[in-house]
Amino acid sequence: MSHEVELTAFQRKLYKAVQEAYERDRAQLDRSAASYKLARSGAIFKMLQGLREICNHPACLDKKRRPSDVAAADYPAAEKEKASGKSEKLHELLEETIFPNNEKVLIFCTSLSAIDVLSKQIQRRFNTQPLVLQGDVSQKQRDALVQQFQTDDRCTVLLSSGVGGTGLTLTAATHVVHYDRCYNPAKEAQCTDRAHRIGQHRTVTVHTLTSQDSFEARLDEIMQHPGHADQSISDFRPGSKMRYAPSRCRSNFE
Repeated sequence: MSHEVELTAFQRKLYKAVQEAYERDRAQLDRSAASYKLARSGAIFKMLQGLREICNHPACLDKKRRPSDVAAADYPAAEKEKASGKSEKLHELLEETIFPNNEKVLIFCTSLSAIDVLSKQIQRRFNTQPLVLQGDVSQKQRDALVQQFQTDDRCTVLLSSGVGGTGLTLTAATHVVHYDRCYNPAKEAQCTDRAHRIGQHRTVTVHTLTSQDSFEARLDEIMQHPGHADQSISDFRPGSKMRYAPSRCRSNFE
């Protein structure tokens, strides 16, 4: 189930500011330098990461990527779910669809900053502490978290990063939410499969949240292209072998 949401006015302001900062950075690059291509790739990656974080919630935007012309005091607190179209929609799903039916939900985020923001929001609004499963937990801790989610009726929300694709069985969940999208469709499908393991006898509803007229909307279009069904769209990290030329990457997500 796809949910398209609008960016808030402040998200749009930040979005535009990050794009403009990229254009300034690009204009200052020395085209004759041997490191030009690497530097340009790095600038594009910085912009894309910034746009991705803004779509999640303004509080997710890394301080190193925050535009200098936006005052720090203007940024909303992480606990304010209405500061992001996606977090507001997530709370609507929790309040109106999931919690009233005593169901459990897996929420997958590709960034740790989004997990931190959503954990604070859910704890404040619903007075429940979400379980958090990240890559830095030990196997023993991971097993304990999974057992708790599977058996404890009070544990209704589990927030997870990409670790969700590593052989976990989380069949207590009847809803899966992809709060942001993974560049690799196969990895995203692995995360969804955590709730579809043997032993699942109920219908599992999968939700994706996408910000309209944004990086995310374009990413969603690319992911649905048949040519990308089972492969990573691109590795935008500086120094990597990019599937797309930098100019194409930039035009795809503007």
